[in-house]
Amino acid sequence: MNSFNDKSGSKNLTPSLSDLDDVEREDRVRVLRSMLAATEARQKPKKGVRHQTLTAGLTVQIRRGINQGSKGVILDADYIHNRVLIQLLDGSAATWVKFTEVSPIAEPDDEGSDPLHSD
Repeated sequence: MNSFNDKSGSKNLTPSLSDLDDVEREDRVRVLRSMLAATEARQKPKKGVRHQTLTAGLTVQIRRGINQGSKGVILDADYIHNRVLIQLLDGSAATWVKFTEVSPIAEPDDEGSDPLHSD
């Protein structure tokens, strides 16, 4: 098995901590903490809003658009075009609706919740 040290002419750019003095170790820790903080800052906006999964069989209510207020059951989801195919409960034909225009129905009194957002 080849390791990093087996290759001739290779220079280890990250020496082990035992090869560093106290000042170099503290500098390394400071840089690593800074890199971690920067990564967490980039990820924070992505973690802010969590969406519920729209899957087949889920009962939803249409919040906007032509069929606003209608309820139905998801038959399929198209993640490329961000839409779901809904069979409306009123018996009309199945229709494609954008993710942002539907809200899952968890309870009968769930009429005023924000579409797709969970806290």
